[in-house]
Amino acid sequence: MNEKYTPIACGLYDRLEELATFGKECEIEYSENGNNPIKVVSRITDLRSLEGAEYLITENGLKIRLDWLIEVNGQKYKNSSCSI
Repeated sequence: MNEKYTPIACGLYDRLEELATFGKECEIEYSENGNNPIKVVSRITDLRSLEGAEYLITENGLKIRLDWLIEVNGQKYKNSSCSI
């Protein structure tokens, strides 16, 4: 991992946990390392800490770093951070 990880806001992390727990289909928009935004529709199956960063894992095995998230189901994630 080249880019320093910035934790997302705690409330947004809680929302991702809720979506994973209930297995709801999600519209996820993210940008890997500032590249063009990517949109996927999938269920979040897990949230994990890997290599010093937090990731969401989708039902098809896609790993998305949480600080790359732009929006999930209409909820903005870009430029959010945890104050802990």
